[in-house]
Amino acid sequence: MKFYIKTLRILFIIALGIGSSLTGVSMVSAQPPKIINIDFPVTDAVLSEDGNTIYLSSKTDYKLYIVDLTDGNLDYISFDKMPESLDITPQGDAIYLSLLTREHNDYIWVQEGYIAEIDPGTRSLVREFWIDEDPYDIVVTSNSYLYVSPGSGQWDTIRGYNLSSTSGVGSVFIRQRSKVKLHPSENYIYAPKKLVALVGVKNLVVVDTGDTLLICRRNRSQDVKDLVEQLKKSGLDEYL
Repeated sequence: MKFYIKTLRILFIIALGIGSSLTGVSMVSAQPPKIINIDFPVTDAVLSEDGNTIYLSSKTDYKLYIVDLTDGNLDYISFDKMPESLDITPQGDAIYLSLLTREHNDYIWVQEGYIAEIDPGTRSLVREFWIDEDPYDIVVTSNSYLYVSPGSGQWDTIRGYNLSSTSGVGSVFIRQRSKVKLHPSENYIYAPKKLVALVGVKNLVVVDTGDTLLICRRNRSQDVKDLVEQLKKSGLDEYL
């Protein structure tokens, strides 16, 4: 999830003891919730595999902040390029961060950027490498492949890279500044054609298929079949 705020408040609870039984789990004792105040702009965030550390990129600060959620300690890694998107490998053994050489621009055709690799075990920078893409969003697979969507150039390409050699492995056209997400099977990458945002609503089902957008109440989802029949009768089968 992307967010950009001046002050980020991270809430976490340290449990002192947890008791369990066959009928459920009950809390024996716990400290009151502790709040960590983060007073810097946050561009993107990723949580470590064990849930004990959160990594926060700050584009304006040129830093990757590292927050230990067990004790609240704050550390950071500085860069000479703007850090933006973050992702962690499915197995949690490496974190990747996009680094911008300039702001995204609709009219930049020759693109470049950098990728930083961070070791979550030591919380340290492993390496940086150059890519022929202005990186906007990134996803990384468990078998050492990185995929990067473009931040500039309007229609450009999402590019894949072999992390062992850092060489390109293929590309396909995509709209600039597309958010991307790796399917759990790691066989597919999803990128929406548009952003669909809902504010102040709840219990809705939203289905976006590109040229059709369906929004209905969750308790009326069974009525979709009636809508399908109506579309067929109206000769609108191309939207089904």
